[in-house]
Amino acid sequence: YLVARLGVLSLVLIMPSRSYGYSSKNKNHKVIPSDIPADHRDVYLRNNSIEFLGDGLTHIKNLQYLSLVSNHFNQFPDLAATNRETLEVLWLGKNQIEYICAESLLNMRKLRKLGLTSNHIGVFPDLTPVSRTLEECLFGQNMITIVPKEHIVNMTKLRELDLNNNRLTSIPCTHFL
Repeated sequence: YLVARLGVLSLVLIMPSRSYGYSSKNKNHKVIPSDIPADHRDVYLRNNSIEFLGDGLTHIKNLQYLSLVSNHFNQFPDLAATNRETLEVLWLGKNQIEYICAESLLNMRKLRKLGLTSNHIGVFPDLTPVSRTLEECLFGQNMITIVPKEHIVNMTKLRELDLNNNRLTSIPCTHFL
């Protein structure tokens, strides 16, 4: 079932501990650290000063979980150089991202969870490339005014769409019943 949250709500993300993880927070990295082992599946780089990915994740062949929460991204990171085919969870909350281009999501065939809470997104993005796999879509605390029907109509596995604390004037409610 689908929950569309439009009221005031605090969002707490609980990240499970898995065996192959790299974690770095509050170290003020400006670039992706080069010492992340290639066999890690999970990379947590929260609370840093990272502005772009560069080639810092290209050597990780089975990246499944990427958390870049509370960094300095002002645009959706270019994941083209990474092995994005294996990515299942992508958290990009608390950055300054304003726009997401559908092409940025190409080849993310396994993406199930996408979190962009607390950014500056004004237009709900076209998520067509991940519409058949996406289960959770978190866009709370942005500046979204409209959710175009064509951007969500094919999201057959979507269970949760968080749109709390946006500037919504219209939402195609028939898709949430």
